[in-house]
Amino acid sequence: MSPFHLEAPFKPAGDQPKAIGELVEGFDSGIQDQVLMGVTGSGKTFTVSSVIQSLDMPTIVLTHNKTLAAQLFEEFKGFFPHDNVGYFVSYYDYYQPEAYLPHQDKYIEKDAQVNDEVERLRHHAVRSLLTGRNAIIVATVSAIYGLGSPQDHRKRMVSVEVGDQLSPSEWGRRLVSMGYEYEEGAIRPGTFQRRGDGMDVHPSDSEQMVRIEFFGAEVDRLVLLDPLERTPLGHPQSFLFLPATLHTVNEEAMESVLDDIKEEMEVQERRFLTSKRYLEAERIRRRTLYDIASLENFGTVKGIENYSRHFQGRRVGVPPPCLLDYFEAPFLTVMDESHVSVPQFRGMVRGDRSRKETLVEHGFRLPSALDNRPLTFEELREATGPTLFLSATPGDWERAEAGRIVEQLIRPTYLVDPHIEVRTPEGQMEDLLREISKAREKDERVLVIALTQRMAEEIASFLQEKRVRAGWIHAEVETLERIKTIHQLRAGRIDVLVGINLLREGIDMPEVSLVAILDADKQGFLRSTTSLVQIMGRAARHVSGRVILYAEQMSDGMRMAIGETQRRRKIQSAYNDTHDITPKSILKPLSTNQLLLVGEEAIIQAKNVDAGKKELARLEREMLNASDQLAFELAASYRDRMEALAIEIAKW
Repeated sequence: MSPFHLEAPFKPAGDQPKAIGELVEGFDSGIQDQVLMGVTGSGKTFTVSSVIQSLDMPTIVLTHNKTLAAQLFEEFKGFFPHDNVGYFVSYYDYYQPEAYLPHQDKYIEKDAQVNDEVERLRHHAVRSLLTGRNAIIVATVSAIYGLGSPQDHRKRMVSVEVGDQLSPSEWGRRLVSMGYEYEEGAIRPGTFQRRGDGMDVHPSDSEQMVRIEFFGAEVDRLVLLDPLERTPLGHPQSFLFLPATLHTVNEEAMESVLDDIKEEMEVQERRFLTSKRYLEAERIRRRTLYDIASLENFGTVKGIENYSRHFQGRRVGVPPPCLLDYFEAPFLTVMDESHVSVPQFRGMVRGDRSRKETLVEHGFRLPSALDNRPLTFEELREATGPTLFLSATPGDWERAEAGRIVEQLIRPTYLVDPHIEVRTPEGQMEDLLREISKAREKDERVLVIALTQRMAEEIASFLQEKRVRAGWIHAEVETLERIKTIHQLRAGRIDVLVGINLLREGIDMPEVSLVAILDADKQGFLRSTTSLVQIMGRAARHVSGRVILYAEQMSDGMRMAIGETQRRRKIQSAYNDTHDITPKSILKPLSTNQLLLVGEEAIIQAKNVDAGKKELARLEREMLNASDQLAFELAASYRDRMEALAIEIAKW
C-alpha cells in the first residue's frame, strides 16, 4: 500500500502542531483511546488528516448524520486528492422499515427509495478496502449494520482480461449470479445489456461503463465508456467486477441453507401451535414458504437480509459481518462529534431489536431475523483498535475512557470565541429584528435557535411577514431539504435560519455572525451546558461573532457554558496579544459537491454539462416509472423539472 499523501494550501497553525504531535506520540506509545477537544473552527479535520498521514493507517471516520458525513467526505477528499476516500451511509432517500403495530393490528411493509449515486459510492468504498489499498472511509451508523461477509464478496469478484476464454452467454450468467440485472438501455450501476458482439456492463461501483467485445468465445477488447454519450474513455487490459449487491449469498450452499430455514420455520410453527396461536402459526408458515420458493427460483427475495444468519452460517447471537470487517488491522477509528455519536451508536441496537421482536412474536419473521442487526456498542469497541474521539464538548464517557485528552483552543485563523450577551425576553422579537437588520447591512447571516418545531416555523413566518428572508429546519424537514436550506443561507438567498438543535454540530457556516438563542434558561437537553456551547460555537467562524441569550434568569447550564466560553476566549485573546495577531473571518467557498447540494441546484451551481445530462436521464427514468404506476401528477412534476434543467443547460 502506498502511503497517504496529504495536500493542503496551508501548514498547521495555532494549536494544531502541538495537537498533532501529542496525538501521534500517544498512538505510537500504545494509547488506544484519545480525545481531541477542539473548539469550533479550530481545524479538527486538518489535524485528524495530519494524524492519519503520520500514522499511515487505513481509517474509518464515524459520524452521526448524513449531512455531516457529506461535509467530512468533501474535506477529506480535498486533503487526500490522490488517495482513496470513501463515503458509506444509508443509500435510502426514503426508508420505512418493516413493522407491526399490535394495538392497531396493522402490518407495515418495508418501503424504500434508493439513491443510486450513494449506493455506487458505498460499493466504491468496499472496492477500496477489498483491493487492499489505503483508504479513508467516512460513514454513519450504516457501518455497523450487517453486510455480506468480505470472504463471500471476494469469492464473487471477477477479473476479466483481454484474451480470456469467455463466451457472452457464460458471462451473462456470471453477471446474474453476481446480482446484476439485464436491462435494455440501462445507464445505472448494477445493470448490463447485449450490444451486437459485445456486452455493456455498468459496474456497481463505477461512474463509467465497460464494454466487453467478444471474438467467438474469447474476450477481444475492453472499452471504458461514458454511460450517456457512449464515447470511449480508455482501453484497459483487464477490469475487476464486484458483485452488484453488498448482501452477498453463498449460492453453492443454497440447498442446505433453505433446509435450515425450513427447519427453523417448523420449530417456530410448533411453538405457536402449542400455545394455540393458530393465526401466527399459519402466518409464519405461509410467509416463510413463499420466501423459500422465491429463493429457489430467483436466488433472492425481498428482505433476504433477514436470513443472513443462515446464509453466513452464524450461530445465534453472533454479530453479523459489517463494514468494519472489510478493514485489515490495524486501522484507526475516528468518532466525530463524539458527544452525539457515542450515544447514537449505543442506542441503535435497542430500537432495531424492539421492532423485530414484535415481528417475530406475531409470526411475520423467524427468530433468526433478530440476528440481522447492528453491532452493540461493546461489539463496535471490540471490532476497532486505536480510536480518536473528536468534540468541542466531549461527554463523560469519552473523558473517562481516554488515555489522553488533547485540547485545541487556538484556531489557525486566530479567531476568538464569540462575545456573549444575556438579554431579557421582553420585547425580544423587536430586538431580534433590529439585530437582523444590522447583520443584513453587513451582508452577514443570523441563526435563531427556538425551543420547539412549532416555534421555529412561527418565528420564521413572523420574520418573513416583516420582509426578512428567513427559513427554518427541524427534524420533520427532509434531509435533502435541510441541506438545501443551509446552502441557501450560505449563498445569501436567505439571511436568517431558524432551527432547534440541528444547527449545533459540524455545520460550517462562516457567514454567520450572530446566534440568537431564545428561552436560553429553560432546563433540559436542548439548553444543557454541552448544547449551549455547541450552539454558541456557530458564531465562532466570524470575526464579529456574537451570541445573544434571551433569558429571564441565569440557569446552571447558561452559567457553565458562558464560563467555559469565556475561559477559552481569555486564552485565545492572550495568545493573539502576545503574538501581535489580528484575527480574520474564515472564507470558505460554497460547495459544488453533489452530496452537499441538491439535485438540479448542485448542477446549476457548478454549470456542469455532463452532470446535467446525467440528471436529465435520471429524471426521465423517474418520470417514466411514475407514469407506469399511474402517478401522473408526480410524473408531470418530473417533466417540469426536466424542462427547467434543460433550459439552464442550454445557457451554458
